[in-house]
Amino acid sequence: MSVMMCFLLAMLPATLSSPAQAAPPGLGSIFITDLKIKGSLPQGEWVKVTNKGTTNVNMKGWKIVERSHKYTYVFPSYNLKAKSTVILYTGKGKNTASALYWGRSASAWTDTGDTATLYCSCGARASTMTKSK
Repeated sequence: MSVMMCFLLAMLPATLSSPAQAAPPGLGSIFITDLKIKGSLPQGEWVKVTNKGTTNVNMKGWKIVERSHKYTYVFPSYNLKAKSTVILYTGKGKNTASALYWGRSASAWTDTGDTATLYCSCGARASTMTKSK
């Protein structure tokens, strides 16, 4: 091989020779499907998260973040079944198979309008929803 050919091969990005990384489980199938920003706690405000996929997804480490990034909910080890929805309530309560509680004693959402963004455990944005008054 010529010196020039070796130089050119060395300049190629390493990503060309490495296998593509698979998307994290649930990315592309987990979505925010509704957002209620105004109501009395514990169950007056909520975010609905739906698994539209065909496999269960462990949501541990996934996050819901409000627009200003002032408030963040981090999912515990929670298995969101395929074709199922969980409601994340802002207030305090006991977690069940279909309801999770953020545990806040005050609102997390701005009553005049806000945005919820869902991030997978790897930090990639999975879904966003905006609601206004």
